[in-house]
Amino acid sequence: MIFGFVTAAAMGFLLKAVPNWTRRDPFNGWPLAALVLIWASGRMAIWFGASLGPLFVAGVDLMVIPALAIYIGKRLVAHKVRRNYIVLGVLGVLSVANLMMHLEAIGAFANSAIFGLDLGLYGVVILVTLISGRVIPGFTAKALRRQGLEVDTGTPVIVTQAVML
Repeated sequence: MIFGFVTAAAMGFLLKAVPNWTRRDPFNGWPLAALVLIWASGRMAIWFGASLGPLFVAGVDLMVIPALAIYIGKRLVAHKVRRNYIVLGVLGVLSVANLMMHLEAIGAFANSAIFGLDLGLYGVVILVTLISGRVIPGFTAKALRRQGLEVDTGTPVIVTQAVML
């Protein structure tokens, strides 16, 4: 679930958020199609893993998170959106966590999957926390403005005072 479903959800969010962060056009075209194909190939490799072998499955499945990081990272770096570079670090953590899962499956390390699972879970929690910290204040401010309250999302004290009204 962490490296299939959650990765897909994170991809969907990041592929929508990064163009907003950089104030550029949405991602599209062959690079986006290739990213989706890489993700789908990893899911198919997992599905047919018994006949493909763990080394092949690992090779295919381990490509998606680094590919996503490169794809969005190029735009973040090109437009110097330093505030969001941390997302690339979290993607790196998720990639290492996925690697730890596969290392046990191929027999390289004993008991590395549980570490990979824990690390992946922590990475997801951090990613959700980062995303929530950016999205929730905006939604809250919008709702408060609909109620006729002035809100400055850049100053947490004002948001807190507005919520208390």
